[in-house]
Amino acid sequence: MLSRARTWESGMSDDERRRLWVQWHKARARWIRQCRENGAVPGPLPEMPPEIRGLRCGVTTKAGTPCRRRDLGAGGRCRLHGGRSTGPRSAEGRRRVTANLPKRAEVHQTP
Repeated sequence: MLSRARTWESGMSDDERRRLWVQWHKARARWIRQCRENGAVPGPLPEMPPEIRGLRCGVTTKAGTPCRRRDLGAGGRCRLHGGRSTGPRSAEGRRRVTANLPKRAEVHQTP
């Protein structure tokens, strides 16, 4: 659940801060990719805006409290709350999943 409350230090809502985090993270990833491709530094690293410093995950946990982790990924959430897997994309991956279905059913059957 996203918090709509305004933060006292920046005047921005958590949603706005998270959008700013995603923009900054994409710019940083683009800079790193250019460094690897060109073998040279393309310019100064994009500076982190002060509004997003100390941003926390904020997802409501099972205990009902907001997640306090600060190690955010590209989507602005921690690795525990980053989202569900979309499943296998390739035909080979789908075959592997299908092949393992009977194994899972046998393991989880109750006697």
